[in-house]
Amino acid sequence: MPANITSGLDELVDKVGYNMTMILYQFNHYMDVEKTSLQNISSYINNSSPIGVTVSHPASYAIPLLLIMYVIYSIFLALSAIQVIAILHSGLYLFKDPRKSGIHYPPRTRPFVSIIIPVKNEAMDVIEKVLKNVASLSYPRDKFEAIVVSDDDEEAFSSIEAITMKYSKLYGVRMTAINRKSPIGYKGGAINYAIQFSKGELIMVLDADTEVPPNYLMYAVSYMEAGYDMVGAVYRGRPAIPTATSKAIKVVYDIFNEIIILGRFLSRQKWGFSMIMGTNFVIRRETLMRVGGICHCTADDMDLSLKVKMSGGRVAVMREVTAISEVTSTYMALKAQNIRWSSNDSIILRRYFRRIIKSDMPIIDKIDILLWLTKYPLLSLGGLSIFISIILSIFGVILPPFYVLALEGINIILLLGFLTLMLAIARKMNYGIMTMIFSLTTMSIMGFSISFAIIYHYIEAMFKDLEWIYTPKGSKAAMRVNGLLMEKALTVIFIMTSIILFILGYYMAFIYSTIGAIIMILTMRRAK
Repeated sequence: MPANITSGLDELVDKVGYNMTMILYQFNHYMDVEKTSLQNISSYINNSSPIGVTVSHPASYAIPLLLIMYVIYSIFLALSAIQVIAILHSGLYLFKDPRKSGIHYPPRTRPFVSIIIPVKNEAMDVIEKVLKNVASLSYPRDKFEAIVVSDDDEEAFSSIEAITMKYSKLYGVRMTAINRKSPIGYKGGAINYAIQFSKGELIMVLDADTEVPPNYLMYAVSYMEAGYDMVGAVYRGRPAIPTATSKAIKVVYDIFNEIIILGRFLSRQKWGFSMIMGTNFVIRRETLMRVGGICHCTADDMDLSLKVKMSGGRVAVMREVTAISEVTSTYMALKAQNIRWSSNDSIILRRYFRRIIKSDMPIIDKIDILLWLTKYPLLSLGGLSIFISIILSIFGVILPPFYVLALEGINIILLLGFLTLMLAIARKMNYGIMTMIFSLTTMSIMGFSISFAIIYHYIEAMFKDLEWIYTPKGSKAAMRVNGLLMEKALTVIFIMTSIILFILGYYMAFIYSTIGAIIMILTMRRAK
């Protein structure tokens, strides 16, 4: 046989032998992994594995880290399940008979009402709209007044005063504009200042970007006659700039407001805590004075609702009327607004925690208030899950401990129920399924990105009061209110982490990290 053929056959035999050896090695490795996995699964089923099912035994330093992570994650999952159960309970009441409100309409009396409209840096078109709206109320014109209280400079105030005088003469309604020389105390400080110039038995607060229906005051008085001390209405969103982003925000806000504001009140008329939205509400002057007025803080609506509740007052959300309020039109404005809202919950929790615990309220009311004040940190569950999935994949964890897996399963079932509830309410509000799906997807992507800022500022607000974060409205709605530094930093972190994980061969962790990077990139594209 020729030498070259013999050499070729020898080389082929060597390659086949090498490949067979590698196959046997891989097979033996696979069998070892399978054996280890089966042993771990057996331990898992017998509930004797504190770290879950792993492909190999983790390093000794990893076990304490995993155990701490499981505890933190389990607490988040448990709180999330409780919150979703509370939301589902509230939402189901929206489908009950609306005719059983227990109020007498029209009201028997017509008390004088002072309508206070706090403004600062508002576009003139926004102020014109709110004055026209006030003039359209179907309430005796000699029984209400409107006071625009401005924290603007003299030049801006002169324009506001001119517009106010114009509409006062045009509609025959008493409208005045006042300017604070020392604008301290945020919105609450402005309202307290304006009350000094008011004469109403009832005080109505109306945001400049909010419209109420003509029968709003008539229904508010009916609720007051029924024994309530403070009433308001949920609002439907109105984007200043019609974009895909603002439409998604509107749809989700509309549904959430129905559930967590109106549904919460309907399900808690005999127990628990209901909050009035700061965009619109009516309160008895006597009640407002009794609780010390409105706080000089960014959380004025939450603070006032809680003070009325703790003083023994009754708070109601009117089902018969719905306001219209401007919703944010951009990602950055949405982020600013949610940072403010989440920080407000943290501020109130810090200020009132001891008083809530020591109060004479029933235990169920205390728990319900604390649930309300701790809802925002749970929005970080999505981001937390991504990081936990990356860590578990690196340490070779296939399944977490049974109690963690059970909590995850419960949350998935509850979230499916929540999704079903949202779709049912969307249909009730005449939103199509595709519109709802698009809106939820868009808001989920943006919510994931915002969640990191929310948890950061929520924790920050536990230690100090934060400055008011301005949300632009009207013709100023497209104004940039903050940057994307955190989003850019997180995007870089996710991308770099993905590259490192891929190089090191942690492919599942690479997938999770890449998902995080993609979501952050999609958010920044939408923020442009």
